[in-house]
Amino acid sequence: MTRLDAAGEDLLFVRVTRALAADVAAGRLRRGERLAPERELSARFGVSRNTLRRALHALAEQALLESSGRRGWRVAEPSFTETAHGPQSMTQWATANRLELRSRVRRARARTASDREAQLLRIARHAPVFELERVRIVNGVPLSFDRSTLVLELAPFLPEIEFEDTSLYGVLFDRAAIAPGSHECTIRAAVATLPVAKVLEIAVGSPVLVMDELVSDQYGRPFELARLTNRGDCYGYRTTQFAPVLT
Repeated sequence: MTRLDAAGEDLLFVRVTRALAADVAAGRLRRGERLAPERELSARFGVSRNTLRRALHALAEQALLESSGRRGWRVAEPSFTETAHGPQSMTQWATANRLELRSRVRRARARTASDREAQLLRIARHAPVFELERVRIVNGVPLSFDRSTLVLELAPFLPEIEFEDTSLYGVLFDRAAIAPGSHECTIRAAVATLPVAKVLEIAVGSPVLVMDELVSDQYGRPFELARLTNRGDCYGYRTTQFAPVLT
């Protein structure tokens, strides 16, 4: 961590703030990393606890640090908020917000539909479906664990696609003229199980935001059943509701 040279008292607050911000920017303090206790930081920088706390709170206002209560301070995780305008793909969202998006495919296979999947997708029992599991990594952060089940009859080419760098909705439109038209979405708060915690690189029991979606195409045919499990510490979902017009 950057150390301070002796300086006048009136400059210490600014210098502590700049030094900590520089450590975060240079990666000497990594996202999610806990800072040393306040007493140790005060001694290291040669400032009073009040001066140190002013600097810490100033950096919190800049979303660089966050308080963990009695557990001290840590470097804030990146924060991402998705605005709901309908069933756009994560690729479209990332592109529109100038975010770097990568995918790590965990499973991509054809199989038969379960009874529940067949009912929701309006297909015959045990009809073929395509199952796709991906970890979506945004600006280096494993942000979402996505599981999709798609009607294979509508897009029989799906098992041939390498989805590490390919948009699912993009290839559906380009090769099968399928575009998302509407979706039914249920959002709920949950905690990370061990498998989810591993792929999202968070602790078991950490908060997650689970979104269950049934997506229909432009003709009203259901084609995708999805569950998106997003990290609760750095992901938000914003939407706008309109009141009915009174006459």
